[in-house]
Amino acid sequence: FFDVDGTLIGMGDHAMPATLPATLAALRAQGVMLFLCTGRHALEIQEENLLPGLQFDGAVYMNGQLCEWNGRPVVQNLIPPEELKALRRFLDRHQRSCIFLEKDCMYTNRVDDRLREGQAQVGTAVPPVRSIQDLETRQVYQVIPFVTPEEEKALMECMPSCKTLRWCPFAVDVTTRQGGKERGIRAMCDAMGVSLAETIAFGDGNNDVEML
Repeated sequence: FFDVDGTLIGMGDHAMPATLPATLAALRAQGVMLFLCTGRHALEIQEENLLPGLQFDGAVYMNGQLCEWNGRPVVQNLIPPEELKALRRFLDRHQRSCIFLEKDCMYTNRVDDRLREGQAQVGTAVPPVRSIQDLETRQVYQVIPFVTPEEEKALMECMPSCKTLRWCPFAVDVTTRQGGKERGIRAMCDAMGVSLAETIAFGDGNNDVEML
């Protein structure tokens, strides 16, 4: 199970070690199954061409909110509608930007300097703007509000079934409490009939600590 940013590729610049493709191919040739385990959405990896030429057997996406094996979903954790409604009200009241991750799309409610800086930090394009007036009717796996720690505390009081992972001073990943890379790995292993003792995980960030 491989984290992406800062592990397989450089943070921000997406630089890939020249030896990586051959190394991973050699592992697969020996029968080792390879999985991504990332906070990113699959769309980002595809559209930004973050991992050109690399093949994987499955992935734990969005910090364990969506897990797939051979293209089939194993885990799907959605943020509850009432908490999406509370999030929408919070964002409107405080005029904050947020990125929303559904299964087949990513978008933001507004673009501001925090969002631009955060996206620049991870080397990813600013997503398109979309109205969120009907947010609570959508199937959202993960959100990324651009908030300070103080604002985060107030927001999470409105989203009791969710938890946060901070990745910069003004942005956090928000997932359900059932999410997390470590829970995603356990679910994948259960689906494949594989013991955790037969796995290895690689990561470098705060959202990798529980996985490791």
